[in-house]
Amino acid sequence: MVETPYKPEAIHWTTLFFIECKLRKDPAIWNLYEQVEELAKKEHKIPVLVIKKKGRHGELFVVNDRYLKEFIEKWFFQKSLRGAAGDMAISPFNNSKEDK
Repeated sequence: MVETPYKPEAIHWTTLFFIECKLRKDPAIWNLYEQVEELAKKEHKIPVLVIKKKGRHGELFVVNDRYLKEFIEKWFFQKSLRGAAGDMAISPFNNSKEDK
């Protein structure tokens, strides 16, 4: 077992993933996701919240577990369609001035 410098609420080790679960009464990210979910429902789309930290590489994707399977399937399908254009990441932050 790997020692961690903090006391996590719950950690699940599998052969592929390191998952830490957090339980909060009213997490801000959940409230933000609910706003995205309401907008997505109006457009009949999968709600996905993408969070980017200025000056850092990469994004965090927040998807409710009830949409996760459909999101993964459609994400990889969309990436396969873009394959001819190169291996460009599908991100709302591509070529964004905020990223720099």
